[in-house]
Amino acid sequence: MPVQGTISAILRDRHVYLHVMDHDLKSKRAQVLAFLASDEALANRVLQCQAKRVVLSGDLLKARAK
Repeated sequence: MPVQGTISAILRDRHVYLHVMDHDLKSKRAQVLAFLASDEALANRVLQCQAKRVVLSGDLLKARAK
């Protein structure tokens, strides 16, 4: 049975639970992105390379990041 502190914490943070994306419902913990712009740039680069059928390696990504 949940205690009062647990219920209060859930109610206090209800906006986090109400605005969860459908694909995030299956994950056990929410991942917070510290560098959203960098993550988006990396995702775009990966998609571009997939479209061109380029095999990505860690070295290629590091060179592109510099």
